[in-house]
Amino acid sequence: MNKDTLEAEEAYAESLREPLEKANEIGEADIVVGIPFQNEADEIGHVCQTVAKGLSRFFPDKKCVLACVGALEGEEALDIIQQVRLGPGVKGIAFLMKNKRVSGKAWTLRAIMEIADRLNADLALFEADLRSKKANAQTEGLAPEWVNYLLFPMKEEGIDLVIPRFNRHYFDAPASTHLVRPLLASIFNLKAGGLPGGILGVSSKLLRIYLADPNTWSDQVGEYGLDSQLITTAIINEAKICETSLGVKIGAAYPDQQSVWRQQTRVIFEQIAVGKDRWRQKGDIIHPPAIFGERKNHCPEEVAPDPIGSIERYKQGFNEFHGLYQEILSREASIELRKLAGSDPEAFRFPPNLWAEIVYDFLLSYCLEQAFTKDNILNAFIPMCYGREAGFAQEIGAYREKLGAAIPDEAERLTSLVAEREIEQQTEEFIKQKPGFSARWVEKEKALKPLLPRVTYREFIPGVPLVVLKELTSPTDE
Repeated sequence: MNKDTLEAEEAYAESLREPLEKANEIGEADIVVGIPFQNEADEIGHVCQTVAKGLSRFFPDKKCVLACVGALEGEEALDIIQQVRLGPGVKGIAFLMKNKRVSGKAWTLRAIMEIADRLNADLALFEADLRSKKANAQTEGLAPEWVNYLLFPMKEEGIDLVIPRFNRHYFDAPASTHLVRPLLASIFNLKAGGLPGGILGVSSKLLRIYLADPNTWSDQVGEYGLDSQLITTAIINEAKICETSLGVKIGAAYPDQQSVWRQQTRVIFEQIAVGKDRWRQKGDIIHPPAIFGERKNHCPEEVAPDPIGSIERYKQGFNEFHGLYQEILSREASIELRKLAGSDPEAFRFPPNLWAEIVYDFLLSYCLEQAFTKDNILNAFIPMCYGREAGFAQEIGAYREKLGAAIPDEAERLTSLVAEREIEQQTEEFIKQKPGFSARWVEKEKALKPLLPRVTYREFIPGVPLVVLKELTSPTDE
């Protein structure tokens, strides 16, 4: 452990000293609801009140704790949290991580998990900026029922990880849609609807696995990589996973798609390397998780993509990294990318078969290539992500334009169905190409095996072996 890491761990332990003492005073609990926050003063009061109602309504006989852990700048939000009336049977633990070394999202989430683990409780996680609205006499977005939907599968069915399934707009969360979702299905055999966006149910058993895994809390994971890290760690450790239908999620959008793409790519690529023994042994049988709750007919907020901007970023990246693409990708893929770089925006298409091939090529290079650094590979991959994002937006936008001219009243609903079909076909393309990827992984691993010397031991000084080199054998026995 280097000096910076040691100092951060010491600061973390000091920040948690008093909260853990309070947890010790509480003793044990059945349920912890955790809310990591920065300074979402406009929304966090509503979130706390809503989850407190859910605990009182659905778990009146359980011992419950609301744990809110904030970043250094969260003073205003903390004041609001402390004014919320929690109701009978619900205790509160709320504080800030006041040392700037340990003030990020991963640290606050880890602190919540430490508290839940100390209380030996199952955990439901919520984001601090969730909102609700009334539509057709129903509550859309955050509702007290969400608490039950996240906790019921753990309490009654022995589930370890509960992932929400949202009614998402087809242009929402492109990194989750086009990268993480198909790789979860093809590599990890989990056909989930997407990433949870900071909302999860985690069993007390799985909490201990997360807290014991230093990779989960690495600085490399980043705020936007945490969801992928938690899900893949659960899969690698054979956790029982399900989904639960929550309708629509109303909250803040990701502010910086480049950071999202980069962090989620790094995490999913790293976790594929970590879990290689598992996914190679498991084969290709896909396991759709059980889905609790009924699918709701709530309509998500519209997301407006920027395909022209994404195409421009793709072209800039191609011009910068075309030499690396020639080294990593097949000749055919390189030719296709060059054509796209010279195409008009209106004609720009980035088909799913090309995308899957490129993802697998970059994945192999990231995990097994020694000629390029991982950062260089990530830098070169990001323009490809913009290309796929733009190609999908162009394709679906063309469908919507045609449908709008023919049947305007049904255009959005039908476009949504077409988009979901395209997203599913993309996943099937990843699954189709997985055997070829697996075979190339094995070949690359063999090629990377070091030349191992056969040695013998000759006694030179009593009790001290002298290593004498006899011969070198290459991986091909030459």
